[in-house]
Amino acid sequence: MMKQELKYYIKANKLIILSHAFLLSLFFVLIYVFFQATTLSAARVNVFNRIYQNHEMFTIRTDLEDEEFFDALENEDMLTRMGIFYDTLNQSPDVKFLSIHHQFISIRNFRGGVTFDYNYEFKHWGYIEVGPYLFEDEWYTDIRTLQMNQQAFEFFDLRISEGEIFSWEDIDYSNNHIPILLGAEYRDIYHVGDVLEGTFLSVEFQFEVIGFFEANSAIFYFNLPEYYLDKYIVIPYPYSLQAFALVEDGGQFKTDPWFRGSLSLGMIIGDLVVESGPDALGNVLNTLSIVADVSGFGQYRIMGVPDFAVQFGRMVSILSYNQRLLVIALSLCMALVGVISVVTSRFLFKKRLSTYDVLFICGWSREKVAKLILNELLLLSLLSFILFIIWLQLSGIASVLQLLWSILLLYLPFLSGFIVALILLIGLMSITYQILKLELKKYVEVVK
Repeated sequence: MMKQELKYYIKANKLIILSHAFLLSLFFVLIYVFFQATTLSAARVNVFNRIYQNHEMFTIRTDLEDEEFFDALENEDMLTRMGIFYDTLNQSPDVKFLSIHHQFISIRNFRGGVTFDYNYEFKHWGYIEVGPYLFEDEWYTDIRTLQMNQQAFEFFDLRISEGEIFSWEDIDYSNNHIPILLGAEYRDIYHVGDVLEGTFLSVEFQFEVIGFFEANSAIFYFNLPEYYLDKYIVIPYPYSLQAFALVEDGGQFKTDPWFRGSLSLGMIIGDLVVESGPDALGNVLNTLSIVADVSGFGQYRIMGVPDFAVQFGRMVSILSYNQRLLVIALSLCMALVGVISVVTSRFLFKKRLSTYDVLFICGWSREKVAKLILNELLLLSLLSFILFIIWLQLSGIASVLQLLWSILLLYLPFLSGFIVALILLIGLMSITYQILKLELKKYVEVVK
């Protein structure tokens, strides 16, 4: 009899049940998004505080005139002094030297789309071509690429989601082979172990994929506090610029007169990070003076203090403000959907009163009718959860497999939001059930 009544309930109220389940699943999704967003936002602020707080940054550039600059590319004495300058500065205990450069590499038969193209961001200028081009009967694409040293990699706390990080002490470009890390958007295009062929500073190299960055990995670059690496290839700089010049199996780059010079000039450009304080600039100038005396290279200049601290403070403020707005907006949405859900439950209950009346006349007890109502609510909960999974799948938030995998791996931000969402949903259903139970009790008294 109970099963037959449930079938009748579904058949007679399918439109209202679907609408109610849709509202509950929406409430579920809002709770999920709320906890995911607040957790990720708080984590982002913590990362910013851990990396940038109590630090000051100064930019260093070469001070070579045009003629000196081109002469330095092939001047062995100048290159030797630059190598000593870089190694001494990079090993200084008083500052952190973050050497990062934006030099594209040309990949042969590139598998990705035009969004990875180095010129993609400038295509609106009109006269810049984007996409593969034919060179010596081969198709090449200029790809967004960053080169960086170990200090920069570690300072920005860059992490990988698959593969392994660079073995920095082994980086010397020997045999024209360079390990690379790819941004998160390369995950469906290349795989760990793939070898890309192309040119770097006009020299042929093989680039071996050893891993992928986590999604939304970012660094401070071009005065941007969050310069995302999702579409970038990252090439490690040699561990030592002096040792790089002595590589025995250097291959083609050893005979190229421009490669070592171009690489050296790129590596001595970067940012110096020191602890905040009134003597920060003085410490940087003192360190540079010592390094210049040791290396014999003094053709550099400090560009002034970039807006590092200002940008950091502004970004943290924006993240905090957006987090507050998100909390308010999602809280209002959840409250609205929750109220509508309770009102819909009461409407559905009142619509069912005549059915419950007939059941009382047929001899059903109050407890049995209450059990029927509970089964109806459980059916609604199950349907709502199924719709919730479909919401996630269609919206691209997560696939069902990712959802189950995250639960199995106890992925904390997701799991906490998921559990709290379940608790709140059960609480909402319990409140609704108690309201209906009170209504039913009043109705029984009336019937009596």
